[in-house]
Order: sequence, then structure tokens, then C-alpha cells
Amino acid sequence: MAGNYGKSTQEICDGGGAGSAIACSILKAQYDPRVRVRAVEDPVSHNFPHSLDDAILSTKPIPKKNGYNIFQKSGTMNGKEGVFEIGVTKDGIINHRFFRPNK
Repeated sequence: MAGNYGKSTQEICDGGGAGSAIACSILKAQYDPRVRVRAVEDPVSHNFPHSLDDAILSTKPIPKKNGYNIFQKSGTMNGKEGVFEIGVTKDGIINHRFFRPNK
């Protein structure tokens, strides 16, 4: 799976039904429904453009327990410097998208 992260693809996501993962052509990955919910609940930190995902997922992963990986890329959102984060489960499901502003 790690070999797929550097590929540049046009991202086309569809919403799927309630409770289903969102299919996305980028990396042949899927988004957990939680990602969409959090983007609506907290658009300031969780709703950055999906067009950034390729660049974020091209970075070296930070491995966590159980095969979970966090990908981080520095950037700016709404005039604030920080780090974009994407979390990917061992099954390739993106279940975390977050912009962490610098303190």
C-alpha cells in the first residue's frame, strides 16, 4: 500500500450512502464516513480541500500501533501556519483529516 501514496491522480469522490465509506479514486483509498461528519461539525480544522491529499499522502508516514499511519505536511490555512494531517488505517481507510495550527 505504501507504494501507492506517491501517485498523482485526479481525485473524484462520491458520497455513498449513509454509513458507507466514501469511495475516492485518489490512491484507491476510501474515506470513513466520520471524515465527512467532522468536516461539517468543525469546518475550520477538518474541512481543507481534498486536492491537498495527494501531497500530504506523499510524505513519509509516521507509523502507529496496529498498522495505523499518520501523514503530515506543513502548510497554511486561513492565514495560519500549521500541519495538515491524514490518518490511514491498516486497511487503507482514511479516518482522520485535520489541520493543526502552530502554537
